[in-house]
Amino acid sequence: MSFTFGNLQRLIRQNMSHGCKLGEALNNLRKENQLCDTIVSVGGRPFPAHKSVLAASSCYFLEKFTSGAEVGAGGDGNSADGDVSIGGKPEIFETLLEFAYTGRLKISEETKSNIIEMAGYMRFSDEICAECIKSKSPPADYTKKLLEALNDFKTQNQLCDVVVNVSGRSFRAHKIVLAANSKYFLAMFTSGFKEKGESEIKIEGNPDIFGILLGYLYTGKLKVAVKTICAILEMACYMQFLEARSACAKYIRSKYKPEESKAKSRAAKAKADKAAKVPIPLGEVCKVWEIAHSNGLKKLADVTEKYLCKLFKELMTLDAFLEMGSADFFKQFLKQEDLATEEEEKEVS
Repeated sequence: MSFTFGNLQRLIRQNMSHGCKLGEALNNLRKENQLCDTIVSVGGRPFPAHKSVLAASSCYFLEKFTSGAEVGAGGDGNSADGDVSIGGKPEIFETLLEFAYTGRLKISEETKSNIIEMAGYMRFSDEICAECIKSKSPPADYTKKLLEALNDFKTQNQLCDVVVNVSGRSFRAHKIVLAANSKYFLAMFTSGFKEKGESEIKIEGNPDIFGILLGYLYTGKLKVAVKTICAILEMACYMQFLEARSACAKYIRSKYKPEESKAKSRAAKAKADKAAKVPIPLGEVCKVWEIAHSNGLKKLADVTEKYLCKLFKELMTLDAFLEMGSADFFKQFLKQEDLATEEEEKEVS
């Protein structure tokens, strides 16, 4: 019996709801005027917002915030600090602003023509916006496209406002994406911490692991391998990347229940079964249990605990057994009533 992963790096299936959750979190930041870096004034009414979200959803704002132009068409203009002044009805822009963050578009027969006119002028995701107007419901792929645009900005270093230095290695990112995914970064950027106003922050840790987690924030995809699974879970817990933590824990749990595989055909399942397997060292499984136990991941703690109980005899034969877990681990682990000892195995046989 062994606890295994494929020997090649695995890519956890993309979390399709990640973009929707990110859009909602970003919209909440906007409503609470947190980390807003621009004010769009429409008909004299100010709307705090985030440049990267506006630029991701509108070619008009993309040009405004990246071209350096001071004055736009129709008398619209940018102030020296990056704020934008636009003509039009504030209530119509408010509707489009909600759309930019979430893909939801509140529309009625009375506002339809005005929305179409302003959306066309500002080039708010033209095709998707038109689909939304027609169906009166959020298009399924809007937040996915928003996520892709933000990831492109990160890759191209556009509108990035922070550099995360992890043990000497730098990662450019957007504060709002970090804050929307993590209470750790939300507190860092919005509370009284010294990092609040800094453009570079320093963090201790494994830069490769942070890079994997940063990739998840921007894509909803989490890359895991035998050598990294425990470290990814640990850093996700520490930095409070709750979605990444959940995805990682779910993936680990699934290894105990191969019968729950979602393979769509026998051929696909057979292919998966033939994949080479590499066991996770028992010490790493112990670490997973400790991380799960200390962070309230009950389901993950339960399955790893049951696995370790079944292998208790093997654990006792390892020279490094006492180095595997902390005192808390042994105290909690040795309380279990279903440890597989040699005497019990003889009674069963």
